[in-house]
Amino acid sequence: KDTHANLPIIWVGDERAAPPDDEAHKPDLLLQHPVDPVDFRTQVEQVLMLDVYPSQMVSCLRNAPNTILTQTFQLEVLEVETCLKYSETLHGNASTLLPFYGDQSMGHMFITGARDELIQLCEHIGYDEPDKYDAADIAGEIGNQVMGVAKRELADILGEVQIGLPLTMMGDQISTYHGKRGPTLSVRIRCDFGELWIDVNFVRLDVQPDTDMEDNFLDSGEISFL
Repeated sequence: KDTHANLPIIWVGDERAAPPDDEAHKPDLLLQHPVDPVDFRTQVEQVLMLDVYPSQMVSCLRNAPNTILTQTFQLEVLEVETCLKYSETLHGNASTLLPFYGDQSMGHMFITGARDELIQLCEHIGYDEPDKYDAADIAGEIGNQVMGVAKRELADILGEVQIGLPLTMMGDQISTYHGKRGPTLSVRIRCDFGELWIDVNFVRLDVQPDTDMEDNFLDSGEISFL
């Protein structure tokens, strides 16, 4: 930990090699040999996830979709799983992008599913002969509600954020690119109608205003629209 203070430390050992017990050098994850490969991957991924995204954000993005789908859309949520996604390819063939920005952070949320399954969801909640555009609308509505909860519960992390205009994308193997180097926080929700994925990526803005500037400093500048 002295050498890699900013990285999570994982200790895999047995009774012959006891890990440090002082708090300053205590590992973030302690595993005893032999280690089950599936269990190892799950626990390590959780440690890495919390190293990239605050635990409060992970918890909010797990619980908010569950509550919204259960209470608002009267769906049975069968499973919720969080993971880190390094691939730039979205999981489904119908996706709605919700950008957000504010004084402390900026980022985006993708709400993605299979188009046919989203159409089934539209039928479930009362749409009359829904089509692919309705499927995109319902994905965007779910995303809006999740972002509403995130704005309220994650204000200390995200700051005062505004939600931008949604953008709908449809097609197979949809790939995205974002400026932040690092994994995307991905939440998979399995319901009785199918699967829904919520992918979130954000960056914190460490911009401090210049207190020496005059209040009317914008008057001395020029903005051109090309």
